[in-house]
Amino acid sequence: MSDTPRTDANSLTMGEGRNFAVVVEIDFARDLERELAVALQDAQTLRNLRADLNERIEEMREQLAAVTAERDAMRRDAERYRWLRADCIRATEIIGHYNAAEPKWTDAAIDAAMKG
Repeated sequence: MSDTPRTDANSLTMGEGRNFAVVVEIDFARDLERELAVALQDAQTLRNLRADLNERIEEMREQLAAVTAERDAMRRDAERYRWLRADCIRATEIIGHYNAAEPKWTDAAIDAAMKG
């Protein structure tokens, strides 16, 4: 089976013996060229869409990483809160001592106390 069945079906043999040519009508050839142009344009459109999608996927990965980092920070804050709630006396000591300091020092003191 040929990989060009439409061309084969529309071809004409002209001449005889060793002096012959296989040709197609001009209208058929023009139709093929128009179809090829559409197919090439479709392929370019798909390449552009793929590039746009890859760019969007990368943006979404970056957003996911940021949201994951934010979630992890919130999870650490929640763990600190639960620890403080469970040990109110120790919590009062830590918060009283670090209350005037920056929150990161209070967090560090709580983290250290949580580890033992």
